[in-house]
Amino acid sequence: MNIAQARQHLDSAIHSPMRLAVMSILVGVESVTFRVLVQALDCSDPLLSKHVSVLEKEGLIEVRKQFLGKRPQTIIAVTPQGRRAHRLYCKALDVVRAGII
Repeated sequence: MNIAQARQHLDSAIHSPMRLAVMSILVGVESVTFRVLVQALDCSDPLLSKHVSVLEKEGLIEVRKQFLGKRPQTIIAVTPQGRRAHRLYCKALDVVRAGII
């Protein structure tokens, strides 16, 4: 893959620094709570919610609501499509960073 080909794989849904960080966390775990992501990324609830919505709309993650006792809990997991997209994005980014023509 050269730079021109790699550019085609820099998925705009992942390309935001916050969405890339979310995806990078999610590919390393089975699932994570919304609260854990907020703390790990040191961001506000509304900011994370906005980026999670974009990733969910693209089919890269899935969001489940459940209760822990009487408290609502949001669980987020990467989908198989999201795992592939993240892997391809990272490979393409490595090619761009290396300047391979």
